[in-house]
Amino acid sequence: MLQEIQNQLPDRMVHGILRDKEGKLWIGTFGQGISIFNKNNKMSLNLVKSNGFPSNAVNHMILDSNKKVWVATREGLVKFDNTSLPKKYKVSKKKMGWRTVR
Repeated sequence: MLQEIQNQLPDRMVHGILRDKEGKLWIGTFGQGISIFNKNNKMSLNLVKSNGFPSNAVNHMILDSNKKVWVATREGLVKFDNTSLPKKYKVSKKKMGWRTVR
């Protein structure tokens, strides 16, 4: 299983790993954003700057007690309120406050 996931990762410098409430695996990398894997260990989404994500550099990720995913990036804090819709998230940048994406 681990080798199967590693072979799909766009970057080997991993800075965060978590499993959401749906069982998807989220892997945050230093240079290629967040890769999200389905329950069958197939990458279903890669969130990077080229598709609208605020940063390719993920510093840390956590799943809070309300099952929301928080991601610290070099460009600000990202919050996923609903992990079943990972293309929808909120971004907070210093001095700008929160904005909803997609």
